[in-house]
Amino acid sequence: MAKNKMVKSNHVITFEKDEKKSIIIALVVSAVVVLATVLAIIAIRHKGLGIPIGTTTTEEVVDSYTVTDNYTDDGSVIVTNQEELDTKLAASTTDESIGAITIQTEEEQSIEIPEGDYTNVALNIDAPYTEVSNYANFNTINIKQISANTWVEHASGNNMVLSATASHVVVESDATVESISNIAYGSTLAVEIYGTVKAMSLEADDSISSVSIDGTLEGLDMYSKTNLSLSGVGAQKLNVNLQAGATGSVVKSSVPLNMQIYGSAELYMEAGAEESTLAVLNGDLVTNVYNNTAMALEVTDPDGSAVTIDQGADKSFGEEKAAQTNTNTEQSAVSSGSATRSSGSSGGGSSSSTSSNRSSSSSSTSSSTTTSQSTATQENTQQTTTQQTTQQTTQPTQNTNNKNNTTSSSSNSTSSYEKKAKDLENKVSEQNSTISALNSSIEELKKAIQGLTDKNAKYEEELEQTKSELDEANERILEAQKTSIIDFELPNLAYKELASEDGKLVQRIDNPYLSIKKGIPSANELNAEYIEIHNSENAPKAYLVKLYYYYFIDVAEGEPEKWECTCLDTDKSMVLRPGDSWVFARPKFIGADNPKYVIEVVASDLGEDSPRIFAVNKDDIGILKFTEFETNVKESNVTDIQAIFFDVDNKVLGEISYSTSMDETMAETDLPGVNREKAVEINNNVVKFTKPEGAVNWNVFVN
Repeated sequence: MAKNKMVKSNHVITFEKDEKKSIIIALVVSAVVVLATVLAIIAIRHKGLGIPIGTTTTEEVVDSYTVTDNYTDDGSVIVTNQEELDTKLAASTTDESIGAITIQTEEEQSIEIPEGDYTNVALNIDAPYTEVSNYANFNTINIKQISANTWVEHASGNNMVLSATASHVVVESDATVESISNIAYGSTLAVEIYGTVKAMSLEADDSISSVSIDGTLEGLDMYSKTNLSLSGVGAQKLNVNLQAGATGSVVKSSVPLNMQIYGSAELYMEAGAEESTLAVLNGDLVTNVYNNTAMALEVTDPDGSAVTIDQGADKSFGEEKAAQTNTNTEQSAVSSGSATRSSGSSGGGSSSSTSSNRSSSSSSTSSSTTTSQSTATQENTQQTTTQQTTQQTTQPTQNTNNKNNTTSSSSNSTSSYEKKAKDLENKVSEQNSTISALNSSIEELKKAIQGLTDKNAKYEEELEQTKSELDEANERILEAQKTSIIDFELPNLAYKELASEDGKLVQRIDNPYLSIKKGIPSANELNAEYIEIHNSENAPKAYLVKLYYYYFIDVAEGEPEKWECTCLDTDKSMVLRPGDSWVFARPKFIGADNPKYVIEVVASDLGEDSPRIFAVNKDDIGILKFTEFETNVKESNVTDIQAIFFDVDNKVLGEISYSTSMDETMAETDLPGVNREKAVEINNNVVKFTKPEGAVNWNVFVN
């Protein structure tokens, strides 16, 4: 068989004239077997497994005409107009190689996506002058750039990720959106809800968001510093969680809120926000509440006491410890803007973030912008504060009046190193994504090779080519690992020497009250091991505990070995009061075989506290009953519950964790095959967890 000779010029791959004839002849002679094999290899390439560089044009000779497709760097098919989009969507229902489609164009146009089930396709929008009306279902919808005249959603069941510097989304009355996440740093977001949005998360620092609710928004989580305006007509009470990572946010609301505040914020409660329920849960940060409603508001302070703020009055909650970084907050406000259906500012370039890192350092914000259908005017807001990275820290901290006993050196040291750790996380995020994609490529190529086991002479050449691509992918992933060395100073330079293949456990600041059990074996495909941490009942204080995992690989070509830190991973943080325990999961390392690593435990002092032990019955696997009260668990002092399930070999199958401040559908789990929305069911004082297949034992932690 003649070998096909390819010529690559200006990112366009073509075949020389005489070789085109050879390919056509080969296809005809080889018939079904060869054709199927070639298409399989092409399918692998289309999925991005060939690791293309830049936007590539591939040409396939089919009979007497040429079909040309453009692809993004990650293997997504590029379309530029309605006709091309319709063609690729139709093809995706039978062609498994089409896993992602990107609308990429600078043209001004309107596109309508008709009803259809494309849940095997991720849709990306990189079109700053295109308006889109969507009636179809996709795996995910990622808006990188969109026209000022909006994305209009009519479908039910979609998850939307907004990575544009300016986004305008309208959820019509016939639509139900599973989730909307804004992840673009410094972005401007306008959302109009006439239908239903089950969950919204604001994960971008220094962003401006305006949300108009004339339908239903079931829950809103703020993970990063945001200037937020909430408005709407007849809106029901909105569940809002302002996490520690959102410290420094400004919120102005003219709708009633059920709000839990774990960071610090400036809250402006306007007319329409009457009947709001506010709980300030962190006494170590200052939160100011301004009551501009038509009635008095009741706020629960960090000590659990109810405080009344009269109409027209304001009140400060919490105080900053002298040992921690001082915070100087100038009064900030957001002028409310009710979203309408007129056009606004256009979308700009795209900016990306990583959902897993939901916390970053607060910075000064000075913004003035007009979003489509709403105006959110920001006065200069300057705030410098130490943030601790946390996703679901829902444990209310009961501090006593002896806060001056907090060890100042411990707090300052922790804050400094926390900032360094965050910088490290951001530095290696892109490299980790590259390594993960390459690892997936290798697995797909291995599957392709398994399907080509019949070494018939007719397609041995194609088999060898596929194996060659596998070798190339292995070389690329090794190169990616070696070039992703962290050039930032580690929190402790000794970590490089302490790292081992079994993992060295260290505490950033020694804490005699914390007992740590590492190496709990995992039967879970996602995690390498589990680590249990217990705060002694004799401990005088509560601690915010977070784990960091530093990975080192040998980057030398030969002898001597040269071990460098190439990856930083982390887990969510948890508040442990005296007597509390929690299990953390260390994810499996994607990359070189047998890396060395260090597990670092960071425990931040949250002040004096006392133990609270709950009486429970957990004899039946998956069923937890509180025997000391009969009221609903959500109305008790319980804030966090974690269930750990073990198989017959006493390996961890996975865990389910739930915060009682959230709806049951917002539980978190790493158990394969378990739907998070159905993982937890509460019936008064009984909590039922979905029991995974193969579970013969379990443990449960209640905080």
